[in-house]
Amino acid sequence: MISSRSYQYRIGWLQRLPLRMPYPAIVAAIGAVMRRLPRGATLLIDNTGIGRAMFDLLLDDGLSPLGVAITSGIQTHQEGARVSVPKATLVGKLIALTQSRRLKVHGDLKEWPVLRRELQNFRPEITPSGRETWNAASGSHDDLIIATALCSWYLQGGTGGWGAPSPFLAALAAGLGARAAEMITETFCVGVDFGQSIDNTAICVMSKLPAVPDPGRDGFYEKVEPEVSGDTVERPETVAPTTPHPEVGGGR
Repeated sequence: MISSRSYQYRIGWLQRLPLRMPYPAIVAAIGAVMRRLPRGATLLIDNTGIGRAMFDLLLDDGLSPLGVAITSGIQTHQEGARVSVPKATLVGKLIALTQSRRLKVHGDLKEWPVLRRELQNFRPEITPSGRETWNAASGSHDDLIIATALCSWYLQGGTGGWGAPSPFLAALAAGLGARAAEMITETFCVGVDFGQSIDNTAICVMSKLPAVPDPGRDGFYEKVEPEVSGDTVERPETVAPTTPHPEVGGGR
């Protein structure tokens, strides 16, 4: 099997929806993104605040989101299609990718400079209780960071697995053997952070694939450098394993 270090992660799409966009229009925009991806792509949404209502609207539209409530705690809990995850855990997974330079972004994306600026303005803080938390600098936003962090967390085994490859790739790989399956499998994930009047709703599409040369596409992607402020290093996982989900409390 290929080790986790042999994978690369690619951001193929970034989008910020207009402020005050009606909820049905947001659902339609997310659906349009999902329909452009292979079957089996995972949809992750911020289930905090208005995300609770959006979860039901997306279900009604025929989508199957995984709702992620972003908390200030230290443990990850899951019950069915709803998960609560500490913000520090989400951000830590994203930082780990940038520190290891395994995250790439399509250089032509219009919102890539915005994400880069958000990374530069993100700050670590230590609470009075000694916990680490991350927030945007005063006057800055973190909507694209959260959408991207949702993807990086999931694709790095956030729910205990590695995501499922598209049925087409899985069927193709089945006829080529285990080694070939590892070489062609690309897993897609969509992360959504909801905003309304102050922050934009942000959408990120990220994929995970074996880190093998791909001359046809590599030239379009550039590495996301570790631009998050502070002395950030890749730290070992300190969050407790996923456990059954109680009532979600806390905030971002």
